[in-house]
Amino acid sequence: MSMPKLVQMRALTAPDGVIIERKSELGNAWLPITAAQFMDQVYALGAGLIGEGVNPGDAIGLFAPTCYEWTLLDMAIQAIGAIVVPIYESDSASQIEWIFADSGARRVITKDRGQAAIATSVADVEAWVIDEGDIDRLIAAGLSSSAETERRMDRLRGGDIATIVYTSGTTGRPRGVPLTHMNLASSILQDLPFFPEAVREESVRLLLFLPMAHIYARTACYMVLIGHGRCGHVPNTRNLVDDMASFRPTTIGAVPRVLEKVYAAAKAKAAASGVKRRIFAWCEKVASARAERIRAGRDETIGNRVVYRLAHTLVFGKLEDMLGGQMRYVVSGGAPLAAHIEQFFTGMGVRIHQGYGLTEASGGIICNTETHRRLGAVGVPCPGAAAKIDDDGEVLLTGPGIFSGYHGETPHDPAYFTSDGWFRTGDLGHIDDDGFLFISGRKKELIVTAGGKNVQPALVEDNIRQHPLVSQVVAVGEGQPFIAALITLDPDALPVWLDNHKLPRMDQVAAARHPRVHQAIARAITRANAAVSRAESVRKFTILPGDFTEANGLLTPSLKVRRAQVNSQFADEIAALYAGDTGSGATHTDVPDAH
Repeated sequence: MSMPKLVQMRALTAPDGVIIERKSELGNAWLPITAAQFMDQVYALGAGLIGEGVNPGDAIGLFAPTCYEWTLLDMAIQAIGAIVVPIYESDSASQIEWIFADSGARRVITKDRGQAAIATSVADVEAWVIDEGDIDRLIAAGLSSSAETERRMDRLRGGDIATIVYTSGTTGRPRGVPLTHMNLASSILQDLPFFPEAVREESVRLLLFLPMAHIYARTACYMVLIGHGRCGHVPNTRNLVDDMASFRPTTIGAVPRVLEKVYAAAKAKAAASGVKRRIFAWCEKVASARAERIRAGRDETIGNRVVYRLAHTLVFGKLEDMLGGQMRYVVSGGAPLAAHIEQFFTGMGVRIHQGYGLTEASGGIICNTETHRRLGAVGVPCPGAAAKIDDDGEVLLTGPGIFSGYHGETPHDPAYFTSDGWFRTGDLGHIDDDGFLFISGRKKELIVTAGGKNVQPALVEDNIRQHPLVSQVVAVGEGQPFIAALITLDPDALPVWLDNHKLPRMDQVAAARHPRVHQAIARAITRANAAVSRAESVRKFTILPGDFTEANGLLTPSLKVRRAQVNSQFADEIAALYAGDTGSGATHTDVPDAH
């Protein structure tokens, strides 16, 4: 079984059903592509690649943003037995050089000439460029021999490698994760029963905007391709509100940071006046109470419905319009979602399916479902998979989607697998009596203070990020007497906050030193500290003069903080927090003890 074979089955059973809508290069029109049309292009493109000498087992780099061609190429390369090697647009030249060297790829397909120039400057590779018509030429060349793609596809074996995915990682050099056709197909098939409505109805419209180089977006696309819905692709989140308005998705796959930004933008806008602020705060309480009733399985009373309709008129309906007007499901993955964000969207009426997965597990392996869900949990294992907790609190996984070892390394290396074959995820968590998994953080992020206290920073960081002015929080304190924090400001929320507080407009550098900003952040940290123990509470903080981004190397493509890089880059600022001086010029602030 393979992904191309599963998509082919859809094309044979429902050839005229729309499988993808392709965004027009002019305006916001979306052009329908049927399952039969898509597979015809897969066959022709595969044959074109064969004509260029691509053999089974050859690795081909795919260096492009999220777009229709990415999915088409993914299917065609897999169909002819070659190996897809995704490359993030944000990867550095040295990372790209390493990926080519490690994977053995000698060909690369890029979106534009600039990407091709980067690839060919670091490796001896042949480049095909989408924007220069190379893919169209390959399709045209393969039209007369497309049956060869089908013959290759029929010869695929489950144990053949379909893709080598290089994990973006928060530390170190990218590691190659080889996934077989059986890994991918079994993972997708085991996930499908968890999303009977979200991905199997014809009305489903999934908008993809996360990088397809990440296994999360890619497998979300696969589920819809073999279901009954349709996908749309946009390259990033830059114009996400407009893209959602034109595509009108029913479903999106998002990382927590995307949902946090939507929530923070709405809250910041509401803070423009006292009345709006009180209305939004009331609607938050309505959402929280409704989410709790949903969690407990309690029916809505007539009074509950009246209150909800009023909140919908005042706030929720406007947010629904921002999401395209017909959003029903959000699948959140890549990192745990903060409880207050999950409660807000759930209570608003958008069903949040928080899940958990890894590249090494072929994507999602644990998820909440419509019938089996728990707020705060990442869910229960998919059919055929299992999870357990090791003695030190580490989450262990097994299942047909789990890989057998990193590329070029010993299979089932004891560093990553237990003696009985369970994969060591590196995540910490617990499983409740009903089988729900809760993630508390990463083993390597655990902070051990000078007093010997083990501190998992995620909870206090998430609570501090509830303030609309805050973008990122990194708690520090390894070997130190207390926990401190590095804070960044949200560049989108900053102007609104300044206006609301009758302060002049200023850039992030000036705001990072402004006393009123420090006072606001100190109050937010005091509130966050009340939810954790004294040992876990933040005693000092500094506001950095700029945000973390993919471009500056401090965020991964899935928008997770690269802690090691942050700690290294801001070592002087961290030292100043404990030395009692201002280090490289940053201003630090003490936080009153809330305990």
